[in-house]
Amino acid sequence: MTEGQNMEEVLAPLRLAVKEQGDLVRKLKAENAPEVDVNKAVAELKARKRMLEAKVRNLMLSFVFLNITWRCVQDEVCLSLVSYWIKASCYHSTEVNISLHREFTMAEIEHFVDPNEKVHSKFSSVADLEIMLYSSKAQTSGQSAQIMKLGDAVEQGIINNSVLGYFVGRIYLYLIKVGVAKDKLRFRQHMDNEMAHYACDCWDAETKTSYVRSCLPMLFCSFSGFLCHCSEFTIETEGKTFKLTKDMVNVKRFQKTLHVEEVVPNVIEPSFGIGRIMYSIFEHTFRIREGDEQRTYFSFPATVAPYKCSVLPLSQNQEFMPFVRELSEALTRNGVSHKVDDSSGSIGRRYARTDEIGVAFGITIDFDTVNKTPHTATLRDRDSMRQIRAEVSELPEIVRDLANGAITWTEVESKYPIFEGQETSKKETVEE
Repeated sequence: MTEGQNMEEVLAPLRLAVKEQGDLVRKLKAENAPEVDVNKAVAELKARKRMLEAKVRNLMLSFVFLNITWRCVQDEVCLSLVSYWIKASCYHSTEVNISLHREFTMAEIEHFVDPNEKVHSKFSSVADLEIMLYSSKAQTSGQSAQIMKLGDAVEQGIINNSVLGYFVGRIYLYLIKVGVAKDKLRFRQHMDNEMAHYACDCWDAETKTSYVRSCLPMLFCSFSGFLCHCSEFTIETEGKTFKLTKDMVNVKRFQKTLHVEEVVPNVIEPSFGIGRIMYSIFEHTFRIREGDEQRTYFSFPATVAPYKCSVLPLSQNQEFMPFVRELSEALTRNGVSHKVDDSSGSIGRRYARTDEIGVAFGITIDFDTVNKTPHTATLRDRDSMRQIRAEVSELPEIVRDLANGAITWTEVESKYPIFEGQETSKKETVEE
């Protein structure tokens, strides 16, 4: 890749080759060409697609690192510079003389920083977080992991710098938000013999599961030089040993006008194994209802639940359908993913079904919705199974705010009446 050339320009010929081969396959099929010719064309199409995918993966890192100078000029900034992507990666291992290549989805950030100013302006926002840290020193001495504030860890030099500390804090907050259990999460520092030769610090977020302690995001802090604050330093070269002492070094301060400054940047590299995070979420959020081992559910945080809400008419009575449609349309307008379950099962059985797939909340339309004005419906919280009653027009916005984390269920319960049971029924309505 040449300077100033972007990745799409490099990939354009390969993309064109895939398109042309795809057109040829479609043409052969439309003309009812011999099967052998179609199969050859399809095989060639698959081969070209594999070449394109391989080229994309190879270019990801080269695009970030080789074009940093050009990108700085284009963006009129040098440091800090951030690149990020989600991609497929391969893990290589050798087990019992068998070479294994495992592909997995990962997300990665390349956060470039000035090696002379490794300070993050937003570190104060996470400095007071208390996190379980397992430092390399504690591992070497046989001590246990300990809970400490990120600010203290950076100040004591346990974490190399505040930029790395900031990402530790942000990753911790992210993992807690998506459902990883706080008491089953720790950050372990790599030992010296584990780190890459170019790294000055590295931390893994690890979760405790029934299968294995899973390593989730990895945080590297790469560096371009070696600094030593000791009174003397020993150098070994060509079989000879030289000792550099303090009195042999002279430090002078002076001002110099620089027209061009060359900087070899440091980089913070948070990377996330998406599959491992998802496995941890599934295990940490799996629950069994007290007193009923057959009723299981996923306690996904509403922010990551595939469906935020279910809409459940009490029965298949057609009087409920206009309210079901109204709520479904309003939830869609508010960007709330939801599921309508108007099947014939009992309401309790349908609650259990939606709980099993982790739906966070449920709106139920009953006879009070039809018979009373203003029209109201119940809203159920999956984890506590408690319900409140609110106007149908308010419910979509309530669910939206709950799903976005703008409000909590406790706040909703304090504002709206707790539902104890419906006051009217179909029979009572007919008699009236």
